[in-house]
Amino acid sequence: MNLENDQNDDLEFNDGLGDLLKEKSSKQFSWTKTTVVLIAIVIGVFIALTAIFKLSVGFLSSEKVANSGLSQKSKTHEDVNYSESEKQISTKANTLLSESKLALKEKLEVREKKTSKNKSSLSKAKATTIKAHPYKLVAGSFRNKNNAKAYKSNLKKMGIDSYIWVDKGESFTLYRVQIGAFLDYESAKNQEKRLKAKKIQTYIIKN
Repeated sequence: MNLENDQNDDLEFNDGLGDLLKEKSSKQFSWTKTTVVLIAIVIGVFIALTAIFKLSVGFLSSEKVANSGLSQKSKTHEDVNYSESEKQISTKANTLLSESKLALKEKLEVREKKTSKNKSSLSKAKATTIKAHPYKLVAGSFRNKNNAKAYKSNLKKMGIDSYIWVDKGESFTLYRVQIGAFLDYESAKNQEKRLKAKKIQTYIIKN
């Protein structure tokens, strides 16, 4: 009876030790399990970093596209403003040029009118003088205008003023070097005598 009890106690004792050994072996460190877990963690981290990187790249790309669009719009706006400014400057320049041309044309027209009036006045005065002083004292008559100019220069050197007038005839033209014009024949004759004393030959014609 006692022997059976001892055997039962041994069995109970052995059964308890086996459970402890089993529990100890289950808690014992395993390199295989640890390696598998670490690989899984690394793969997870890699996947997470890859996803974050792709999201970052996508965000930067979209931001770059948006900035490029804004820059292009700004550049287009600047080009439009520059074009409008250039057109305004060109328009103002053309307007100023037209106004300057118009002002210059008006000045030239006024000057031409004044010149025409002066010429008309001189012609009238000359005609009046010819009619009022019909006796002309002529120092020489030439068919060649250059000869008339040369003789006029010689008289100038002698201190005698003269001028050349054109006498158009039917068959030829004469360039007369005139020294003076007088109201009456006697005055013209007296001047002729004075010039003759200086050895300058003249003659009197009446218009």
